[in-house]
Amino acid sequence: MVLECYFDGSNQADSQEYKVLTLACIAGVESQWSRCLEDWNKVLKENNAGHLHVTNLLTFNEPFTRENGWNEGKRDRLLFGCVRVALNHFAHLHRTRLTLPGLLPHTTTVDLRDHNRARSESPEVPPDAREICVLEAINSCFRWSKNYSPGIDGYALIFDQNEPFRGYILDRCSAPKVRKEYPEYKKIDKDKIKDADMRCTPALQIADLLAWCVSHKDDEPQFSWQAELLSRPWWAEKGTYEQLVKPRPGSLEKWRSFNLPKRKTHR
Repeated sequence: MVLECYFDGSNQADSQEYKVLTLACIAGVESQWSRCLEDWNKVLKENNAGHLHVTNLLTFNEPFTRENGWNEGKRDRLLFGCVRVALNHFAHLHRTRLTLPGLLPHTTTVDLRDHNRARSESPEVPPDAREICVLEAINSCFRWSKNYSPGIDGYALIFDQNEPFRGYILDRCSAPKVRKEYPEYKKIDKDKIKDADMRCTPALQIADLLAWCVSHKDDEPQFSWQAELLSRPWWAEKGTYEQLVKPRPGSLEKWRSFNLPKRKTHR
């Protein structure tokens, strides 16, 4: 049984333009995904939408232009429909306790200014917020498999195309020391670490929706559909200054010992 995990980010890792970076991960097995995507595609069809991309929809950019018949009412009907499909298929969580099975919703959000401050004061802090996000996300998948889906014997990891998160996982899956130290990485076949066009991949659209809602949750006022999605507990990690300068003891030293490739850091 394979745990299919879809990753999509909101904002760029650029502290000069954005306050936070959020990476959403939605994970589940094939039977859970098939039921969810059937409902998702039905909502898209009912609203004459080929796909969902939240930023383009909110700004009425292609293909959601006013010339194509989109307006605030039609926009909100689509988003409410998508939110309700997501909530119907997300697992019900109470802290770390699972009360109703379903897809795992997980987000990691890093405050980029806090991250810049932390790494300027401590060379131990990972220099790229994207690395922090994707490692927290993959660890949540491992934890989910261990605690709630013990029959999982492999992982499929699908990332939105042209985003750098995928590279950090490829590096680790290619490092024998990592696979020896962390046996769960042995269950990841590098051929199943892929990127995909989110316009043709509904599961990535669900991750996009969650990532957008979380990265903009401090905006005022919130959209009603956004507040509805955020009203349900999900696994959420935060990277604030205090958390970044006090990582788990020994964790950074262990990762440095693996001599993984250095990648471009964010601004």
